[in-house]
Amino acid sequence: MEVAEAQQTLWEFLTNTQVLGMSLVDVLGKLMLMTVVTVVAYTLQKTLVKFAQRILTKAKVPSASILLNILKVVVWSLALMTVLEPVFGVQPTAFVAALGVGSVALSLGLQDTMSNIIGGLSLMTSKVIEPGDHVKFGDFTGVVTDINWRSTCVSDAYGQVNVIPNSMLYKAALVKLNAFTASRCVLQTVIVHGSIFDEVRQDIDRIARERLDEWYDADQGVQLVVVNVDVAGIITQIVIHVAHGVLIDEARTRLAEGISGRPWVKMP
Repeated sequence: MEVAEAQQTLWEFLTNTQVLGMSLVDVLGKLMLMTVVTVVAYTLQKTLVKFAQRILTKAKVPSASILLNILKVVVWSLALMTVLEPVFGVQPTAFVAALGVGSVALSLGLQDTMSNIIGGLSLMTSKVIEPGDHVKFGDFTGVVTDINWRSTCVSDAYGQVNVIPNSMLYKAALVKLNAFTASRCVLQTVIVHGSIFDEVRQDIDRIARERLDEWYDADQGVQLVVVNVDVAGIITQIVIHVAHGVLIDEARTRLAEGISGRPWVKMP
């Protein structure tokens, strides 16, 4: 009898005691539900993240942390939706509608940021470019050093790191250069009419060896590309190749100094 009376007294205490307008029974029930949902969500998150991590590692997706964070947000959002009405008395549909209005306002303010993130995600998952690639973007040429979710870092021949928003790379024309194209050093000049191209090519090769030394890739040799012919002479592009990391502008300057005054060069 004493146990039954104690249980009855406890039940009356739990039902009659009010906390924030609710009985202790209701409070304990809500806390129990939140605890169960939290444990289930945490377990589900750990399992899904571990599984997704394996897939992303096999796919070699760099900086995959944001994808895992998105997955975590989805799991905990579902957990929140589960407890909204039974615990807080808020209908999920009304909450989603209010959240939708706020998201529209927020997305307008973060439009550029979201565009960069989407562009970065596309660049990384599609592997259009990767660190170490030589690229040409407009008039700029350099080597990709890093790709993150907002921008791509490209280092030029002068060692300057250019941070380019991913949205610009994603929308604009981007040229991925191979090693042969990236090492091209082009100098346009005018060759005198009647010059023998083989002799001119040999002379340029000698000058390049002297002026550029180890910068010059002698295995690729010298190319002479005729652009136009007029009364002034033969407008020609001199094409040589230099070693990786060499400043193209500096190599071009040294080559121009070397050929200046040669008898086959048309002087102004």
